[in-house]
Amino acid sequence: MKINSKITGLALCAILSMSLMGCSNKTNPTSKEDSSKKETTKKQETVAKKDIPQGLSEELGNGTIVLSTEGGTSKDRNVPVLFADKDLMMSQIGLDAETFDGSKLSYIYVDGMLNAKEQLGEMTQTTLTLEKDALKEGTHKVEVVQYENDDLKGKAITYKTASYEIKSK
Repeated sequence: MKINSKITGLALCAILSMSLMGCSNKTNPTSKEDSSKKETTKKQETVAKKDIPQGLSEELGNGTIVLSTEGGTSKDRNVPVLFADKDLMMSQIGLDAETFDGSKLSYIYVDGMLNAKEQLGEMTQTTLTLEKDALKEGTHKVEVVQYENDDLKGKAITYKTASYEIKSK
């Protein structure tokens, strides 16, 4: 009898434990909605938080830029390709600039985020270091802006663009 009552007791404990575990796996639907709203807000902040001033769409001023990767150049509006591993933390592409006003500081943006400040002149060769979002798969925009009196709040007097593409290996 003692063995049967022990087995029965253990079986009841096991059944009770399993039923309680099932109850503890319930999720709160409100928390899912809240986290979804937080993700949407973060995405909107990321999109809205760009360093480059709004309203620049047409190229203006003197100068040309050409991006170069192992896959070619952006000359004649081509989009050179850079093959990258998903794990790649940093890479570089070339930027050739011609006939820029060397007395002005040039602000270089990648996807709207400030990447570098350079003194571009008649014939300048430099490299852009790409990290994080600038290495995500897809097409990326490089913009070079020179401002009146080198003041970010001033009027843009030179604006040039080119693109490059990241593809997975």
